[in-house]
Amino acid sequence: MYRFYKIWRNILRKKRLDEDLDREVRSYLDLVTEDKIHAGISREEAMTQARREMGGVEEIRECSRYSNGSGGGSLPARCA
Repeated sequence: MYRFYKIWRNILRKKRLDEDLDREVRSYLDLVTEDKIHAGISREEAMTQARREMGGVEEIRECSRYSNGSGGGSLPARCA
């Protein structure tokens, strides 16, 4: 029973961490986009540039898992 509890707790923890990270990534993307708009770039181009600079959300999530110790193994080169 305790093992089932631990598995369930880890699933919920991972979901919560992923949601927190998604919120942070969106917030940072918005900040970078706004900075680019204030620099005179159109909204569409600013969003495109910000996404390109940040990389993909899945890549960010994977690097975050490695940095907090839950990814296992060594840090991938793209996360360094």
